[in-house]
Amino acid sequence: MTELIPKVQVPMNFGVQYLGSPSHSNLKFLLESGEELLANSMIISYNSPVIENLTTNLFQSTIEVQDFSKDAVQCFLEASYSGDVKKISRSNFREVNKMGHVFDVAWIVDRCYKYFKSLTETVKVNNYTEQLFVFEEAMFMFITLKKRNFVELVITKFTCLTTCTEHFVTKYLSDISSCPSTTLDVIIEMTGKEEYILIQVLVNHLENNNCVIDPKTRYILERLTFKSRQAAHKPLYLELMKKLENINNPSKEDFKLIVGLLTRCYGASEGQEVAKKAGYVPLNLFHNFQQLQDINDLDTLATFLEKSPLVTNSYIFYDAVMCWLYDKSDAHTDSPFVTITNKFVTKFSDIMKSRGWDPLPREYIEVKINPIFGGLTAMIFKNVHMVTENKSNYNRIVSISDYTPDELFSRDHDIKFKFKQDRLGRFDCQRKKYRLRLCVDTTA
Repeated sequence: MTELIPKVQVPMNFGVQYLGSPSHSNLKFLLESGEELLANSMIISYNSPVIENLTTNLFQSTIEVQDFSKDAVQCFLEASYSGDVKKISRSNFREVNKMGHVFDVAWIVDRCYKYFKSLTETVKVNNYTEQLFVFEEAMFMFITLKKRNFVELVITKFTCLTTCTEHFVTKYLSDISSCPSTTLDVIIEMTGKEEYILIQVLVNHLENNNCVIDPKTRYILERLTFKSRQAAHKPLYLELMKKLENINNPSKEDFKLIVGLLTRCYGASEGQEVAKKAGYVPLNLFHNFQQLQDINDLDTLATFLEKSPLVTNSYIFYDAVMCWLYDKSDAHTDSPFVTITNKFVTKFSDIMKSRGWDPLPREYIEVKINPIFGGLTAMIFKNVHMVTENKSNYNRIVSISDYTPDELFSRDHDIKFKFKQDRLGRFDCQRKKYRLRLCVDTTA
């Protein structure tokens, strides 16, 4: 007998006029206010397998819907009865859509998606209100229900409209600090190759917040790739560096972040040129290095540096010797701890040859003349194999190529960091305060 009864296919028009009828309704939907909306359990069960299970298997006669407004529940019930979501609107869309997912009404979920798609397709480039609505609804779906299809619709629409992404992101991120990380991830994805939009947002935010790197600013800075830099936006990138220069009392993490930014910003398209201009940046990896402190003669020093896995080129070897001489010297008299011998420099030269290391550019070492260095630079100048006039060798400078930010900051140092932009790679280390000033030219 049951085989003769046709299977009900939803959506179907069961007659919305029967909704709420006491004689047809055996299922109550309990609202937060305590009000009850009546419906027929069979009609609702045809639409929702979740409610079918609650009523048929668990014998429930009341469905609690306190998380939804009366308008949304009424729309959901009328849709279940009529087979059409006629009363969906911007004001109840989020809740109706959520009810469709919660109660697993596939056709209502599909209709809500189509409704949202129609709203997205009509978004105008200069209408921030429309843009904001579809973006926030998409993010609600993504964060709450883990559904990305709405986000993908919005990203596709915004990116196909000229200047729409820039218009929206610039306004939406007027206060970065209040934006969740998940939302920032979507915005970063949305900007894509138009990364200059994020740069503009950061410049504005830093200017309005006294150049303080708050957690969300750091979050964006850490994710900048600089892969699509264009000449037209170069002033904007330089402006970002200026803002970072004005950071008050930068922490070690701030300084590490800035070094990483410079490496990414100039590492691909302008790596060699910037490396040349950053030539005067000995990064002081071996300053107060305990194993060096225990060494008291040049032979032991040469052997140690030759075997050290940290020493991978002539620059690092040279900087390590300079740090050792500086730390060992007499702070009051500027007297060197030792005088550099020809034997030591020859050993240095032999290591360079055996390892295939590049010679040191003259401009890199000629500024390192100070009594406390025991004549190291002068002795190196006498060895023609150790010095070059070729400035192109600056692309081996440690600040860009050989010392990564992680290597540089892997050990704790009792120093204060100061980022400066106005001078080429200058290094000052006051013996008592251990104050480090790293200056990198970003005008290239």
